[in-house]
Amino acid sequence: MSPFQKLPKDEDVLTLTVNSRLARWLLLEHNEKQKALGYHVWPTPEILPLTIWLKQVWMQSWPEKYILTELQSERLWGKIVQQDPKQNIQDLLHLKETAKMATEANTLIREHRLPIDKAGYFPTEESKAFNKWKALYESRLKQLGALDPASAMDEVCEAMLKGEIKISAEILFAGFEEITPQFQAWLDFLRDQQVTIRFSPEIQDPNPLPLKSLASGKSIAVRKYADKKEEAVHCARWVRANYQPGQKVGVVVIDLQSYRSLLKRELSAELAPASVCPWMDKELPFNISLGPTLWEQPMINIAAQILSIHVPDVPLQAFTSILNSPYLNVGQTRSTEVHALERKLCRRKSLTVYFSEVMEWFEKSDSSPLAHLLVGWKNHLKENESRLPSQWGQFFSEFLKTFGWPLAGRTLTSREFQVYEAWKSCLDEFATLDSILEAVSRHKAIDTLLLMLKTKEFQTKTSDHPIQVVGLLESSGMRFDHLWVMGCSAEALPALPSPNPFLPIEIRKRHDLPHSTAQRELEFAENSVRRLVASSNNIVFSYPGQEKNVELKISPLLTTFPPLALESTEDSSELVSHCLKDQFPLEPNLQIFEEPTILSITESERNLYKETGPGGGYSFIKDQAECPFRAFARHRLNAQQEEFPELDFDHQERGTLVHKALEIFWKQTRTQEALFKLHQENLLEVSVKDSIQQALKRNASEVSRQGLFYQLELERVHNLIMEWLSVEMKRSPFEVVDLEKEDHLEISGLKFRLRIDRTDKTADGKVLLIDYKTGTVAPAGWFGERIQEPQLPLYAFQTSPDAIAFAQVKKGSHKLQGALDTSFSDQGLIRVNFENFSQCSTWDDQLESWRFNLKALADEFIEGQTEVSPLKGQATCKHCDLQTLCRISEKTQGSYDMEDEE
Repeated sequence: MSPFQKLPKDEDVLTLTVNSRLARWLLLEHNEKQKALGYHVWPTPEILPLTIWLKQVWMQSWPEKYILTELQSERLWGKIVQQDPKQNIQDLLHLKETAKMATEANTLIREHRLPIDKAGYFPTEESKAFNKWKALYESRLKQLGALDPASAMDEVCEAMLKGEIKISAEILFAGFEEITPQFQAWLDFLRDQQVTIRFSPEIQDPNPLPLKSLASGKSIAVRKYADKKEEAVHCARWVRANYQPGQKVGVVVIDLQSYRSLLKRELSAELAPASVCPWMDKELPFNISLGPTLWEQPMINIAAQILSIHVPDVPLQAFTSILNSPYLNVGQTRSTEVHALERKLCRRKSLTVYFSEVMEWFEKSDSSPLAHLLVGWKNHLKENESRLPSQWGQFFSEFLKTFGWPLAGRTLTSREFQVYEAWKSCLDEFATLDSILEAVSRHKAIDTLLLMLKTKEFQTKTSDHPIQVVGLLESSGMRFDHLWVMGCSAEALPALPSPNPFLPIEIRKRHDLPHSTAQRELEFAENSVRRLVASSNNIVFSYPGQEKNVELKISPLLTTFPPLALESTEDSSELVSHCLKDQFPLEPNLQIFEEPTILSITESERNLYKETGPGGGYSFIKDQAECPFRAFARHRLNAQQEEFPELDFDHQERGTLVHKALEIFWKQTRTQEALFKLHQENLLEVSVKDSIQQALKRNASEVSRQGLFYQLELERVHNLIMEWLSVEMKRSPFEVVDLEKEDHLEISGLKFRLRIDRTDKTADGKVLLIDYKTGTVAPAGWFGERIQEPQLPLYAFQTSPDAIAFAQVKKGSHKLQGALDTSFSDQGLIRVNFENFSQCSTWDDQLESWRFNLKALADEFIEGQTEVSPLKGQATCKHCDLQTLCRISEKTQGSYDMEDEE
């Protein structure tokens, strides 16, 4: 047998398909047929989608006019709609949808030969507006020397009549279920020219067989599943069980958009279990017709984020995600500089990053990738002149290259390369809008480009496989050995009508336009079910029983099947799972590993702690008391989580503001006597307000950019402090001797800094240490072997005061409460009986107890205690950010109650 196969006579014809998917499917069938015959090489048959073939033969005829692309046509409609003074369409998505519907209406008029020249054809306001837009659209087409895409068939027919386009002797039309008047006129012309016309499958018989008769002799089952996920799982297992080499398996989905991600995940897990490992770059053995958009590709999304920022301020999370992107130089290197900037931004407690402010943190001579990125980004925002789309496309491309996008000093994977090529193709399409949009601003250009990215589908280029996942329309013309039809609920099959609003209802009904009426949708659904039944001998129809707490019912079109089919003789739940996660034994043979609870500090750590102590001031003592592992992780491993702020001004910032305002006020006032004097002279409110304004300027510059919020915060803090000062005036006479005093302490050879909010001295020379708290506090945290609130006890360790106190500055519950020596007297201080907590009989004993217990905690830290032992169980762990590191849930095996423990 010769290795070279000539096309048989019945295949030496032009095949035009209803869509691109069917063209590839028929080509795959042809190739497999040639392989089965033993041929190694054979000519490629001429199989093309009808729309692509029309444009090809038109361009090959060297025409005077060119055919607009769908993108150009839709953007031209959008421009006309936007320029209509009677319309007020500012929203981009609303404009896009309006342009899309106008394009569709224009296409329906051409395809169905609607008599638009008749009087009264446009009776509604919508149709009148459309009629005006249509006149402008056709006028603009003449100026451009262009043709509407919907007129391509008519223009090709005219060119054939003139002899400018060659007419094929025989044409096979595949997958066409309906013939529009425009299509019928062209078919009549071809038959007049003695062209042999065939259809596969044949156009629907006006008197089709009943569905029961059509299903006779076939294996048909109708199955109900709990939800879409369960439906997708069983479908994937069914495909794996039924597929055999040389056979074709189809999965037709009524609403592919809602099922796509589920099906891809489950089919990948069943048919290619190794694909769950991304580093293996495994090609999937099936094709899904509906792909994600370019916008959804991480590499494109990061570029879109950079381009879409129009103002010199950026949301914090968007800014940090860009810094961390592996597609930019700064993200690929992940330099210390980037980490430092990220931490600084998070600690500012602001949701917004201001370029002008961030740039001040860098030296002018700085040439690091991060500084280069910020300078380039800032300069990009200054470009506001109008340019053609092609010029903007080139500008965007060069601008992104300055960031290292998308290579970032590495080689792109095969998929990334395809994504990048799709991006360049998108820019080429964008450039074709020069004559449509003309010169536009940067904002307009970016908005248009981003809209293209959000609608342009991206599919990784792979081989065509005999396992296909397609939508209902795309399945036309396909035949399968095994077929599963998903999502066949009453809500989806038949679909709800979606008539075009720009065409009057009388016209839609008279000409029976697609999607115009419920009867039209019912007939289409019935024909589709008949076609699906005819396309395979082994069919499963399925539907989910519930979606978003809504109970779904079976499509009424499927209830006509014989009762045996509805009973579902084969239970797909018995099919074996091939997912990787299901291959592991239920009770694996695990080794038991006991982690050491002591990890001694190193010599370098010991030397560092002798000089500066553990980072975070006194907090290592607090962490050691609450959980030794927390102290180990935070202060030895430096495991700190920088959280993104939820608000520009959160509770921590509000507390800092109150602290600062009180510090400024008491620096000026100093004594209770001076406080009384301000009150008597009616100057107290003025003094407090001035202190708050100074604090706002120093500690909360972000708030000053928000005028209304600034006034609200000023009023809130003013009322809070005035209420607190009324508590201060009820106390015994005192003098504020120190504010925010910083001191250096040493415990067990560990040196660290400590700052106390305030130190008061009473009239008889007694010393009181005060710590401001703007939330609820519990003095009980001062006592016990493991001291949870060590700040005041630590300072007492150093200075031996006569009393320590929490100043609870909280609306509705202001109070000053503390532990004190029996010789200390202050009528405004609520006394805490330390004897009830620590069994110490005297104040000196209490001071000694603090010295002993604090030293014990410091010694634990020095010894290297790392045990995961939260002091109060889940109450301690609830707000801890180290649970994934300490694995407390594995240790306790979920025994902790989620309720706070007392």
